[in-house]
Amino acid sequence: MLRGAGLPEPEFERTGAVLVALVGGLLHTEVNGTMHRPMGADDTGFALAVELLIDGVAARVF
Repeated sequence: MLRGAGLPEPEFERTGAVLVALVGGLLHTEVNGTMHRPMGADDTGFALAVELLIDGVAARVF
């Protein structure tokens, strides 16, 4: 994924480790309900988190 995004190879390990931590934390908050979203509420917080992850990788590439 990082190679496909155009990230320079020397940054794969560090960037990959950070992404694993961020995505893992995001999934953990979703599973245990830490974001405190009522049932049926929109997913704007989750969507924002995903957009920030994508924007962060894009900023490293370009």
